[in-house]
Amino acid sequence: MIAGQATRIALGWDRPWLESAVDRLAELNRCRFPADLGDCWVVMPTAEAGRLLREALALRFADLGGVTSLRVTLPEMLLQPEGAVADSATVLIRWVELLRSLPSGACPNLFKNDLLRRYGREDGWLLGIARQFQQCRLELAGEALNLEEVCRRFDRYCRERPSEGSLDCLARFQELWELERQLLAGFERVAEPAAARLEAIRRPVVPEGVRKVIFIGCPDLPAGVLEAAAHLPVPVEVWIGAPAAELSRFDDWGRPRQE
Repeated sequence: MIAGQATRIALGWDRPWLESAVDRLAELNRCRFPADLGDCWVVMPTAEAGRLLREALALRFADLGGVTSLRVTLPEMLLQPEGAVADSATVLIRWVELLRSLPSGACPNLFKNDLLRRYGREDGWLLGIARQFQQCRLELAGEALNLEEVCRRFDRYCRERPSEGSLDCLARFQELWELERQLLAGFERVAEPAAARLEAIRRPVVPEGVRKVIFIGCPDLPAGVLEAAAHLPVPVEVWIGAPAAELSRFDDWGRPRQE
């Protein structure tokens, strides 16, 4: 659930939106030379788009001392946690150790056909399973979800539309959730990456000195980024490549509304 809202800004569509964005950023400079945009954190959809924006601003202020303190980032950088976070190798080792410690009959829905008894001592197989489980958790965290919430949603779905397939899927997620709880119990001194990403979504931080976050040309943001943006401690603007008369066709985060 998105907790906050952003201010939509129309860039128009009579010329490339990058040109309009540069003009508007130049207005925010307030006649400072060299141009100082350090109080803005600009979020661009791709690294190439960010490079083009920097280049265009540099050309715009080339004869006026250039641009200083320009902060341009990618959407996923809003999900970067603070503090110490375990590296991927450490997490995979913990997963393998946990899986190896399971009794042969554990998690029968996750490990069908007696897979755990047959392969539960083979490092290669365990490492492959560990990678799949961790990737699942990271992708869920990127959408502002954890396994507990997935189980809750599946349980509700199964109550509304019970079927053998949905109940089997719920059972697998419930077993994976139990394994996750055991995994996280082993992380005390450093944060586990997926859990740290979820914490960053709930409590995002901005660089020191930033007073505004501006999303430019980002109409397809992941749910995790939207959730983090809604909890940012500074005002948020979404610059949309459309005229003001058409802003009603976009939601608060610049996504086109369905007709």
